[in-house]
Amino acid sequence: MPLSLEQQNAYRARYTRIRKGWQPATEVYAALIQAHLGPDARVLDLGCGRGGVLEQLGAAVARPLGVDPDHASLVEHRLPDLPRVTATAAAIPLVDACIDVVIASWVLEHLPDPACTFREVARVLRPGGAFIFLAPGAWSPAALLNRALKP
Repeated sequence: MPLSLEQQNAYRARYTRIRKGWQPATEVYAALIQAHLGPDARVLDLGCGRGGVLEQLGAAVARPLGVDPDHASLVEHRLPDLPRVTATAAAIPLVDACIDVVIASWVLEHLPDPACTFREVARVLRPGGAFIFLAPGAWSPAALLNRALKP
């Protein structure tokens, strides 16, 4: 049974009290994205699903765009005004060099051909753009569990 967001946040708060200075990966990730945002930055959330970091960043992202292969997730997205399109990371339906920042949260570990996605990200990024992603480490509990259970 998965933990609710409230339960996860309670564990994070508890761990923060034990380990002074520790920050959840999602907070570090959001801060890194904010550090790369310009006033009119075009941000592509690759694998946006139903929501996520764009919700946390809110108005800090002036020109967001979401891409996900799961159309049902896009229909249920928690930001109804987010421009979004059904597509895979291997074939991003955008012109070359049109995005300032590409973000991907918990996506890369699911890709059959990450190199293809990296080429696509490089293609859509403007010169000097940034690709910022969050993925589990090889020895994280989630990765170990996935390898053991082979879901």
